[in-house]
Amino acid sequence: MTQPFIGLLRKDYRLLRADLLVSFIIMMLALGFGIVASFYTAEPAGTIFILIMASFAMVGFIPIMMLSILLKEGKNQLWLYSPRSSYTLFFSKLLLCIVFQVIYQFILIGYFAFSMYSFGGEVYQQLDLQVFLTMVTFVFFLLIFYGLYLTCWVLFYWTLYHSLNRYPRIRSLRWLIIALIYFTYNILEVLSIRFESVRQFIFRYRFNIQFMPQVNYDGATWNVYFDDFVGIPIIPAFYYVFLTCFLFYLSARLLTKKVEV
Repeated sequence: MTQPFIGLLRKDYRLLRADLLVSFIIMMLALGFGIVASFYTAEPAGTIFILIMASFAMVGFIPIMMLSILLKEGKNQLWLYSPRSSYTLFFSKLLLCIVFQVIYQFILIGYFAFSMYSFGGEVYQQLDLQVFLTMVTFVFFLLIFYGLYLTCWVLFYWTLYHSLNRYPRIRSLRWLIIALIYFTYNILEVLSIRFESVRQFIFRYRFNIQFMPQVNYDGATWNVYFDDFVGIPIIPAFYYVFLTCFLFYLSARLLTKKVEV
C-alpha cells in the first residue's frame, strides 16, 4: 500500500471519525441494553432480538457512511479534481468503511458467542463449533456484500445526480430521472421473476445453511433454536456481484467527467 494511498485513507478517516464514533457508541449502548434488559427480565433470549436488529443495521452501515463522506467532500470540489483516479478515490472510502464494519461485526460475533454459550447458555440451542463458525461466516460476508451492493447504488445515484447538473435543461428533473431508474430497474427485476423459466434457472443451484433463528416460548421462558435450513441460490449471487462491480465502474466513470456539486 503506497504512501499516497495511506494519506488518502487518513484524510477520509478524519472526515468520518465523528460518524464512526457515534455509530460505535450507539451499537455498544444497544448491546449493553440487550444484556441488562434480558438480565432484569430473566429472559436471556432477549439478546437475540438486539443481535438481529444490530445485524440489520450493519446492512446500512457502509451506505450511510459513504453518503456521509460524499456529502462532506461535496462541499469542497477540489477532491473531484485530484490527480488520483476516480477508482482510487472511491476505493479508499469503501475500504475504510469495510474495515470498520469488519470490526463492528467481530464485536457482534463476540456478543453472539457470549449470549449463546455463557449468558444465555440455558435458552440458546447449543451449536457445535463447526456449525457456529459456518453460520457466523455466512452472515459475516452476507452483511458486508449486501452493504457494498447498496453502497454502489448510492455511488451511482450520487454521481449521476451531480453529473446531470451540467445540463441546464434537465437540471430540475434530476430527481425524477433517478426515481425513474430506481423504479424501472426494480419493476423489471420483479417481473422477470414471474417467468417460470427464469425462476427455474436462478434457483437451479443452491446450498443449504443452518441459519434462521427461531424463538419459542415453552410456558416458562423463551428459547432460541437454529433448526431451520435456508436454501441460498447461487446464480443470483453471481449476478449481484457483477452488478455491484458494474455500478462501481459506472460511478467512477461519471466522477472522471469532473462531477460538479
